[in-house]
Amino acid sequence: MPAEVRASGSFYVMRALVFIHGYPLDATAFAEVVPRIEHGVKVLTPDLLGFGTSPWPPGGDLSMEAQADHVISLMEQEGVARATVIGLSMGGYVALAMLERAPRFIEGLALIGSKPDPDDEAGRAKRDAQAAAVVAEGRSSLVAPMTGALLADDADLVTRARLRTMIEQTPLETYVGALEGMRDRVDRSEVLQGFEGPVTVQVGTDDPLVSVDRAHEIAASCRDATVDVVDGIGHLVPMEAPAATAAMCNALVARSNG
Repeated sequence: MPAEVRASGSFYVMRALVFIHGYPLDATAFAEVVPRIEHGVKVLTPDLLGFGTSPWPPGGDLSMEAQADHVISLMEQEGVARATVIGLSMGGYVALAMLERAPRFIEGLALIGSKPDPDDEAGRAKRDAQAAAVVAEGRSSLVAPMTGALLADDADLVTRARLRTMIEQTPLETYVGALEGMRDRVDRSEVLQGFEGPVTVQVGTDDPLVSVDRAHEIAASCRDATVDVVDGIGHLVPMEAPAATAAMCNALVARSNG
């Protein structure tokens, strides 16, 4: 797990940010965000189980709960007792599972293109269909539909290439396990509503999965939440508009430690 302290010289204030990537990505989804984080913040960018450099877990459990426990364990290994947690898409589901299972670790929360409610029946069926398709046809079958769903139409070629690399490097068994984990996740709306720390819901105006209206509804259900709307950007705001995500994170850390 890459860990970095954004510090000037030898002095830093021990604040922490934990970035949790989405599906079917890895920690490099935040590669252009991390250098923009203010000095004095320890940054953790773990690969979730089965993704990137993280191994396939014993028993193949890629549930949101197992992923949450994985991130919490890594925080403990790094000596991070509390952090502002940033969850992108599926990473938001993991962050909410962390909040339910070990709330003491989270002092602030951002959901980027994510939501607390579970899949409906149609959504669960789509997860099953995608799992079957990737096993039958391979990763290449996902490149075009996922690029269209995750990025804005005018996303640049480098961003499209980075996404394709992650799609093509993700093991097939990880696709199946992660899709099952997302399909079976529980409703954590009440968990989010009960959180007393600051929350930011960041969304791109071109996100087909979480609308701007839905982002405002999620924020309105929280005790202390703001909405950050990024114009002309799709589902993967940290990849398409890393400066916007970094600015949101820096502001949220300040709120979390205010």
